[in-house]
Amino acid sequence: MKNFLAGWKDTHGISLRSLLWRDEYAVGGETQSSLSHISVRDILQALGAALAVAVVLKVFFVEMYAIPTPSMENTLRVGDCIVVSKVAYSFGLPAKIPFTQIENPLYVRWHYKAIDRGDVVVFDFPGEAERTFRQPQHYIKRVVGLPGDRLQVKHGIVYVNRDRQDIPDEGASAKNAPTYINMKRKFLGPITVPKSGEDITLSAKNLHLWEALLLHEGNIVETVDGVVHLNGEAVKKYTV
Repeated sequence: MKNFLAGWKDTHGISLRSLLWRDEYAVGGETQSSLSHISVRDILQALGAALAVAVVLKVFFVEMYAIPTPSMENTLRVGDCIVVSKVAYSFGLPAKIPFTQIENPLYVRWHYKAIDRGDVVVFDFPGEAERTFRQPQHYIKRVVGLPGDRLQVKHGIVYVNRDRQDIPDEGASAKNAPTYINMKRKFLGPITVPKSGEDITLSAKNLHLWEALLLHEGNIVETVDGVVHLNGEAVKKYTV
């Protein structure tokens, strides 16, 4: 080995140790030289591009939410962070100007897929919540009834169009859910989910079923002497 190193040095005029040192220095020098070409302007441009992509994704494509309550256990648990697609059913401009609560006058959406029974969706709670809270309250729920469906709950079992609907295993309430939260109702309905263009009958007895919808659509709802008034006029029907 000594003879090989000596021969290398005699033939090329340089020792192997010196060659390795020079290679390391050359590599280090090249790296330092390439890094020195990165300016503050380049860094700011990269950050600006990343920020622009993040804003476009948030405004048009996805939104992140944290689960605050156990109403969707075991599908979703308290503290879970989820990413929700904004283009699962439609695409278009947002309803409000980004990062504000100002209504967007150019709001429009193109729908290309219908919501299916069993889908888990995120929506703004309609009606009175928008007046009570500064910002709309986002709810996440599993779709049970579609427009035109007849819903009923008997002995805690959900029926849609008189057909029993079994809750998925992952949708059953967690055994360790707080006892003061009772999301189950033993009896409800029957009630028909209204569809666009359909008339619903209004009375003082059933107003509680439709009040959130009426408020969400911008109506002023009152009950005067047992008669429902919308925007100051007595009504018995309302077209959805």
